[in-house]
Amino acid sequence: MQSQQQQSLDRPCIVRFQAAISSAAFDRAVKPRYSLPSTVSPASLEVVARGLAMGQVRHFGCGKLGLRAASPSTRAPPPPGRHTVSAARRCETSACAAPSPFQQVLATGSNDSMHAACWAGDAATVRRCLPSEATAVDANGWLPLHMAAYKGHEAIVRLLLDAAPAAAASRLNAHGRRPLHWAARGGNVAVMRLLLKAWPGAATAPDLKGRLPLHYALDEGHEAAVRLLLETASQTIMFRRHTGSMPLLYAACQGNETVVRLLLELAPEAAMMPHESGKLPLHYASMHGHQAAVRLLLEAAPGAAMVADANGILPLHLAVHKSCETVVRLLLEAAPAAAMAANADGHLPLHVAASLGHPAVLRQLLDAAPAAATVADVKGWLPLHIAVLAGHTAVLQPLLEVAPAAAMAADSKGCLPLHFAVMDKNQDAAVGLLLEAAPAAVKAVSRAGQLPIHVAAGRSDAAVVAMLLEAAPETAMAADADGGLPLHYAALRDNAATAHLLLQAAPAAAMVGNAKQQLPLHIAAFKGSAAVAGLLLEAAPQAAAATLAGRTPLQIALAEARRSTACSLLAALATDAVMAALLDAGEVGLSLFPDLLLEPRRLPLSTSQWALVPSPCPAIERALPAALAHGIPQAAQVVLRLQPAAKARLRCAALCMHRLIVPFDVAALILARCL
Repeated sequence: MQSQQQQSLDRPCIVRFQAAISSAAFDRAVKPRYSLPSTVSPASLEVVARGLAMGQVRHFGCGKLGLRAASPSTRAPPPPGRHTVSAARRCETSACAAPSPFQQVLATGSNDSMHAACWAGDAATVRRCLPSEATAVDANGWLPLHMAAYKGHEAIVRLLLDAAPAAAASRLNAHGRRPLHWAARGGNVAVMRLLLKAWPGAATAPDLKGRLPLHYALDEGHEAAVRLLLETASQTIMFRRHTGSMPLLYAACQGNETVVRLLLELAPEAAMMPHESGKLPLHYASMHGHQAAVRLLLEAAPGAAMVADANGILPLHLAVHKSCETVVRLLLEAAPAAAMAANADGHLPLHVAASLGHPAVLRQLLDAAPAAATVADVKGWLPLHIAVLAGHTAVLQPLLEVAPAAAMAADSKGCLPLHFAVMDKNQDAAVGLLLEAAPAAVKAVSRAGQLPIHVAAGRSDAAVVAMLLEAAPETAMAADADGGLPLHYAALRDNAATAHLLLQAAPAAAMVGNAKQQLPLHIAAFKGSAAVAGLLLEAAPQAAAATLAGRTPLQIALAEARRSTACSLLAALATDAVMAALLDAGEVGLSLFPDLLLEPRRLPLSTSQWALVPSPCPAIERALPAALAHGIPQAAQVVLRLQPAAKARLRCAALCMHRLIVPFDVAALILARCL
């Protein structure tokens, strides 16, 4: 909606502004429409009108004008006055905010019309403002020369330098840069020549971050600008910033082949000069996958392929991380030994490839150094461990073909790749490959005493557990270092599908306690695993009466406020035991009395048992139909424990039915529904 309004208003705005410059209708028509102050000079309005025509100014509706947000480079700083301007309103209400050039143009028509004209390329306005405003500084520290240099307006730069030659060596603006920095960033060679002619020293003058104009030209890949700066000040090719980085490093990051070639021709030794991190230009070219730059750097310094940074990282590590096959090939041809070089974490390039799951790069590394498949890092992880852990099934087969024994290799914690594979769901394919390569891995015990099936029971899906049970059914009864069976792990993680498989394989596991004498049912009650608790009760009903520290599974579930699990345990115990547990449990137990009465074969209760049911009892009306089915005395006990509101509803229903002849069962149903 707004964009349509802008498009429809831009051209009429231009016409109105241009006509209003010499029109008497301006004061009564145009100024109120665009919220302009009462005193705006024709020169200022001409700048605004030209800006509208050139697309530098837009109408935002409601009388708002502002510069368009577009700029030549996304990395460039925001141009002055880039944001929306409400000419009068923001200047009046925001005294502490620095006004943009167009705010100043609209408000005064003097000083900042020069800056706006330099930005828009309006040479006529610049001439009118010279020489008095050649060195005028705006709120952001910009000189007119900064703006003209950045935008590449050669004619305006020439005018400004003729009026004020010293501006080329001017103070830094708010971004800490001189005019030559901005011209170099834009690659404006003609402007750069003018600035260098006025002050050759600008080529060696750094900004506040220690960056020369050469760095900006390199960042943007402006070859002609780089050549000009090096011709003017060839010594800058060896300039080091405080971080230790040199121009060649910037060129390597950008990957501009011509620029890299030029720098290497002038200073080939720069190829072996590191950044403060220890990285050479080859590291950065490899990191970004710049094939041509890598080839040139290797020709200039073949030994760079074996140079490690402060973390032991070689260019090959970075090329593998980028998954650039061509760069990997170039580096391996230059230094085959790099395939066996480890970084500070003990990772070979093959470990990196395994973590990323790039089959083509991984095969390149395996062809260059097959032995790398059996090298462990500082954690004892082989590339196979890492590939499995990252879930990259596609690279498992090549690794197992080269090193089948890796499937039985244990890390520093005694874990095999199979332990890693069963840690996550949807790893059926990886588990199948590992079991095929090393069937014995299914019985491998980690230092924590865990078999793969222990890990799978708690963390994987039922399909993986089924594969492990098929390979070794006896592992369903295998205990870990703490005496825990796979069934204990399934109960702990509420993994009902896995628990079902394990109970089918070993029903006796339901009555096996761990080192703390915990049955799987105790753990299910504690964790609130209602589905698992139901399966365990089916397999071993006697487990419901087993105590742990004097508490039954029902009491444990009530103590942990696991209501649904407690409901599933109600039917497993005698009525007196259940009532005692419910009374001890407070509010949670009180809310479960109706569920107890609704249990099949729980009614009728004896008088002594009814005496244990609290009165009033919340929601006990749910049990009235079941009580009526067992006779009036049982129903009366329920009615006695109704809450007052429920009793009132029941009385009203009974009075309505007083004179009707209704069968007992129908009357009971009606009365129950009234509650």
